[in-house]
Amino acid sequence: MLWHHSVQGFEVSDCYENRGGYMVLVWSHLPDLAAGLDHIPGRGQQVSDVQRGYLVLGIDELVLGNAYVLRPGAGTVNHRLTIDDREVSLSAAAARERVP
Repeated sequence: MLWHHSVQGFEVSDCYENRGGYMVLVWSHLPDLAAGLDHIPGRGQQVSDVQRGYLVLGIDELVLGNAYVLRPGAGTVNHRLTIDDREVSLSAAAARERVP
């Protein structure tokens, strides 16, 4: 999942995997600290991305209920899903709408 922070504008990425039919948050990339973005101690390991931001690796957290309900941000927030070379903008398809 890729999206732009609504205040700072930088791109944030969260990587999920399907592990045996379960949705698992594996890692996150946070280019900088900003409102709502920080590492939670005990939840993965925070390391430098060598460009001023950081990665949180080894989160390996099951997503409760095996799904999210998302309300994609409009405009520049641009929530997107990427799989390999394919990218789908959830914001373009359903900005500010509930997407189960």
